[in-house]
Amino acid sequence: MKRNLTAILLSLALACVLLLSACGSAAGNSTTTANAGATLTSSAAISEGVRDVGQGDTVFPFEIQFKDGTAERFNVHTDKRTVGAALLELEGYVKGDNGVIHTVNGHKLDYNTDHAFWEFRTDGVATFIGAEEVEIKAGEKYAFVYTESTF
Repeated sequence: MKRNLTAILLSLALACVLLLSACGSAAGNSTTTANAGATLTSSAAISEGVRDVGQGDTVFPFEIQFKDGTAERFNVHTDKRTVGAALLELEGYVKGDNGVIHTVNGHKLDYNTDHAFWEFRTDGVATFIGAEEVEIKAGEKYAFVYTESTF
């Protein structure tokens, strides 16, 4: 039972990451273009000291939160509709197998060794649908967070 729950949780985490993408680098701005062509302003998306990645008119804040409490922060620029599609567009940014994301921007976790995985969050809350299903919305922040299993 414990193994099945772990497999389900890891599959959810991988599903969140596998369909993520946005690449290259572009100058930051505070305008976010949402689906349906509406233009939204997102002050949350632009911050000092944050690396810009990807290309496109839509920009959203994304971070990787590590076990020690530190984080890498990015402004992801894309023309994709979902967070997952935007992150997948960034070549080599996320890696996984068997439905489980194990590497985000070169940072690898091995669940079998340390019982840790990358949890996908929207505005600090765990998202139980894959990132490929999360539509980019102005003002929302997205993250992969180091998480240890309690199972």
